[in-house]
Amino acid sequence: MALAPLLDGDHMFSNHRGHGHYLAHCQDPEGLLAEITGREGAVCAGVGGSQHLR
Repeated sequence: MALAPLLDGDHMFSNHRGHGHYLAHCQDPEGLLAEITGREGAVCAGVGGSQHLR
């Protein structure tokens, strides 16, 4: 897997609306969907949308 060499604490930068990169790295589809729709449990409190995932 391409993400296997990453270590804890490494940073990953993606392109605009990098949903695939976020899912591959964090494996949190529920948090991503909550972020896109602005719901509770979102990864950036629902204010980042899909453009500013952490």
